[in-house]
Amino acid sequence: RFAAERGEELAAAAVVSGAIGSSIDRGPLTWRMPKPKRAVPIISIHGVADDHVPPNGGISPLNRGNRSYLSVSDAIDFWRLADNCGTSMEATSHNGAVHHLAWRDCRDGTVVESFLLEGWGHQWPAPWFTDRLEMGSPLHGFDATKLIWEFFTRFRRTGPWNTN
Repeated sequence: RFAAERGEELAAAAVVSGAIGSSIDRGPLTWRMPKPKRAVPIISIHGVADDHVPPNGGISPLNRGNRSYLSVSDAIDFWRLADNCGTSMEATSHNGAVHHLAWRDCRDGTVVESFLLEGWGHQWPAPWFTDRLEMGSPLHGFDATKLIWEFFTRFRRTGPWNTN
């Protein structure tokens, strides 16, 4: 939400296990990300087995509540359209456990990247957790923190800080 509302203060933004909108009892959206004020490079990382914020959208099976979330693909489309991106390129890594989509031909030199992690739930995908996986696990050693930092270092904020 900060990236959409105050993107002029950012060089880039990252989202881990987040949604851009939700509703109660599958009714009309009660909350939705506002339209971004400017194009912002975005990296999104989400576990396919996330039971808190389901990647395909819908009600969280773990929370058993009545809040329904928009999907990861809705979120990626939101940012892809906001940044006016063209076609994507796709890659997989970590023995097929990481599905990476990237749109690199976006407005103002921005990019949108999505990482979906097979078998991963709603915890931070970095060594504190991934190093505890068995050595043969495809996500053993995966480091979202490093990935996000490397993404951030590719961008510089332009223009003056908003002083209002």
